[in-house]
Amino acid sequence: MKITIYKSTSNFESAKKCEPQQIIELIQVGFDEETRRVHELIRKSSTKEETIKLKSSLQAIAWSGVFKEGTRSEANLIRGTGFLQIDLNNFKSNSEIDSARELLKKIPSVYAIFDSASGTGLNTLVRCKVFKTSEEYGKTFISFQNKYTLPNFDSKTIDISRCCYIPLSENVYVNFKAVEYDTKEENINKSILKASTINSIEDVNYCLKNTNNMKIYEVGNNNNFVQKSNFKESRLVLVKEEEGPESSSTQFDLEDDESTYADIENEQFGKHDNAIIDLKTSKNHKKFYSKDNKGNISVDIADYFKFLKTQGFYKRNIDSSFDLISIEDNVADFTSESKIEDKIKKNIPAEIYSYMKNRGTKYFGKSFLSGLDNIDISTLKDSKNCSFIPFLNGVVKVLADSISIIDYTSLERPVWRNNIIKRDFLQMNDAPSKFEDFIMKVCANDIERFNYFRSIIGYLLHNYKSHADARAIIFNDETISDVADGRSGKSLVANAIGHIRSLKLINGKSGENDFMYEGTTEEHDIVSFDDVVKNFDLESKFPLITSDFVVQRKGIKNITIPFNIAPKILISTNYVIAGDTGSFEARRHEVEFHQYFTAQRTPEMIYGERFFENWSTENWASFDSWMLTCIQIYLKSGIVKVVNNNLMLKKLHQGTSPSFVAWITDENESQLSSNTIYSKGAKFAEFLSTCSKSNSVGIRLFMQWIKKYADYKNLSFKEFRSKGNRCFSLSTEK
Repeated sequence: MKITIYKSTSNFESAKKCEPQQIIELIQVGFDEETRRVHELIRKSSTKEETIKLKSSLQAIAWSGVFKEGTRSEANLIRGTGFLQIDLNNFKSNSEIDSARELLKKIPSVYAIFDSASGTGLNTLVRCKVFKTSEEYGKTFISFQNKYTLPNFDSKTIDISRCCYIPLSENVYVNFKAVEYDTKEENINKSILKASTINSIEDVNYCLKNTNNMKIYEVGNNNNFVQKSNFKESRLVLVKEEEGPESSSTQFDLEDDESTYADIENEQFGKHDNAIIDLKTSKNHKKFYSKDNKGNISVDIADYFKFLKTQGFYKRNIDSSFDLISIEDNVADFTSESKIEDKIKKNIPAEIYSYMKNRGTKYFGKSFLSGLDNIDISTLKDSKNCSFIPFLNGVVKVLADSISIIDYTSLERPVWRNNIIKRDFLQMNDAPSKFEDFIMKVCANDIERFNYFRSIIGYLLHNYKSHADARAIIFNDETISDVADGRSGKSLVANAIGHIRSLKLINGKSGENDFMYEGTTEEHDIVSFDDVVKNFDLESKFPLITSDFVVQRKGIKNITIPFNIAPKILISTNYVIAGDTGSFEARRHEVEFHQYFTAQRTPEMIYGERFFENWSTENWASFDSWMLTCIQIYLKSGIVKVVNNNLMLKKLHQGTSPSFVAWITDENESQLSSNTIYSKGAKFAEFLSTCSKSNSVGIRLFMQWIKKYADYKNLSFKEFRSKGNRCFSLSTEK
């Protein structure tokens, strides 16, 4: 369950959401330089008023509740987080704070303890159920308050919407095996050992004498039971042995001066080598560097890499090399050594940076950075019934019946920075879109063709893929001609789609080669073959449509993009793409462009401007809104069906010859009628009589053309013998 971080206790816009352990890490090292600066001023503050003013500039954490976007109140509660926030405030001395900390550690359901922002109290997280209502939360809060007598208890945190200012705490305690609190939990006085700090043989003697079913172990070696005779100065832990055949141990206290903030990287409440981590480390150590009394600086390499991880830096292994990756606020990007160095420079003292810089590439070189944690990025992708479109001001979530904006920090998975559209999304459903009018014109103002085209656009923008509907989309011209006229708007539509989704453009006239897809990555949503040649081989692209996408690269290993995240295929052409078998039909959807626009009548002439160049905010807003409605149409209905007789006629032209089409579609005389028996030889001779003497068509090819004509007319074609003659017939019955 992610925790919400607000800009302040009163500003709920653009809130971030982070994992609890990530926040706890940052509590110890400081969220950023400004947060650390404010806390230094708070520590020096001499008046309560000054402290309150300084705290008000800090970000705020809502530990207990998740609320509707842009809000923080009980009325807008979505659910609890699984934490009670327990605050103990206004202690008079550090010794009082330390005593209270020890009491809290003895409660099995306490997950984390850290100093409050003011430095005079403790913030505590208690594991509990994920409540659906504030009433359930309140009842459990009161139960906890009544069960445990804790000093300086702040009852105001009974409000599930209550925040705490982001603290900076050197003493952080985390219990990864904290149990979920409920009202049936045993009383603390019956289950917690009175003396739990074990520093000497006298403490061991006391524990062995005065406790039942207790043993003492060295930390890191649970099999090494410490006997009275072999006690040595080492880190010890007191463990309660549970009764029963599957006995287990519960660790109650640990004084571990070697632990660091990064020890809490494992999953919340998941498996962990040490159940409880007490982060009482020096400020320098937890910041990965230290300086001794003589001024000598040293850097702990392991802690340095852990720090780099908290800053969002990773590597991604590729063959024998690796990419450097940064992830910040759920935005993933490729980074570099210099960018990593720049960020580290901003977060450490100048003298530490100078020390590291003076050692050449030791701390910032790519070879050294191979020690970063490897990450296999799983980015945000559409689901079957939902689409996500990333804009500058958030990710637009598109459902069949709604459109909403989600903050990046609320995402479950990151988004590639290159896929973020470089403008804000402004919904303008009622504003007319010039692009919508353009699409209507290339559909010849035919509403059925228009709706079909909208569903095709929606299919391309929806980057969810399934084998059931894996098709190539083909844009071609409506006009039947052997001459490639073009200029009907096909490339403009592909360009429009590229303004919403990441599109890899391939020049269709450059011909085929082994490395034509080089540069294609999982970041791309669509591969667009622009203006392909007449004999374009669609069959060779079947594997790209229905299987993994293999990218051959010069001199290095190929990349295979899995089918579910591979780009969809778009093809634009001035010709009919060959192929009329079932395999071809199952792998393509075709869209015809009515030639309203030509070289003599361009979009610029009609609309008074070039599409997408120097557009106003209103133009972009109406365009974006209309394009997203295309996704909604696809999510509701899939690809809308349309009868395309002209496309079938073009395929007849392509699959036969101009002389055959002219003969069989003669408007003055119907050459073939349905449910009539014809002699093959007689009809062939009739056709030849209309052709030039140079025509070399044989009867076998002629009959193949007759069959294509039957497909064009949606008739059944049959061949048979009748009275010794070879005959055929066309029938309406299939």
